[in-house]
Formats: sequence, structure tokens, C-alpha cells
Amino acid sequence: MKIGTRVLGPQVRVLVIPRQEGNVVFKAKAVLDYKAFDSLITQPVPPMVTMKGETEAKANFKDSKYTIEFDKYVSLKRDWMFIESLSATPDLVWEKVKIEDKGTWGLWSEELIEAGFTPMEINRIVGLIIEANGMNQEMIDEATKAFLAGPAETLKK
Repeated sequence: MKIGTRVLGPQVRVLVIPRQEGNVVFKAKAVLDYKAFDSLITQPVPPMVTMKGETEAKANFKDSKYTIEFDKYVSLKRDWMFIESLSATPDLVWEKVKIEDKGTWGLWSEELIEAGFTPMEINRIVGLIIEANGMNQEMIDEATKAFLAGPAETLKK
């Protein structure tokens, strides 16, 4: 797909963290496809229950075993998305995190701490990932303002 003459691709955002020994650059790309994740992890299904006086079974989303499994699933999906998004950072090499081992995905924050990043810097990295994977209202407003200013400037000429 093109819009005008532009060929679109995944959004990439950049964060530069200043360091005395040299700036650290993180790139985060939008994750457009979760097929790789879905091939590794199956979303849990709530148990079906039939309530007294009813004939049709309904999903019990409040089942304690299901809610625990669903919370684990959501955490794994978030961790995988974070790792996949940061794969746009050219020289990033994880020491503990292995994309093929779901048991290691949650170690991304531990690795960042061990690498010397502060909680505030880690929050900025997480914000970068979130920004790359979705737009906030401020970004939409700025883009709309810039777009609308363009035609107005053309009319002045």
C-alpha cells in the first residue's frame, strides 16, 4: 500500500540516553504481526459453566485458574512485544533474554537494571516502546495541526 508516493512501513521511534562514555541509542519499532507470538503461546480459554435454570453454557471469565493463566498470558505477550519492538536497536544483545525461551522474556527489565539504567531511564524506554506501538492523542493532535497548517500556508501564497 502507498499513500501518495510514500511506501509505508512500521513506525520506528528513537530514544537517546546521554552517557559520559557516549550516548546510548534505543530504537523501537511497531510490532505489526503477532503470528510468531501466537505460534509459541496459546491464549487461555475460560471454562464453560451452565448456570442453574439455564440451558446454555457461558464462559466463566471469573474462574480463578483462568484469571491466573490469562494474567500470565498477558504478561508474556507484553514482554514478547517489548523484546520484539526493541529488536530495531541495531547493536542490542540480550544476555539473559532469549526470544526462543518464553521463560526468559520477563528478564528484559532485570537486564536493563544490570546494564546500569535507572528506573527513570527504563520508564523512558518503556514509553518509547509504547509510543512506537500506538499513538497517543498528543501525537495525533500535532500531526493534524501540521497537516492543516500546510494547506493554510499554500493559500497565503
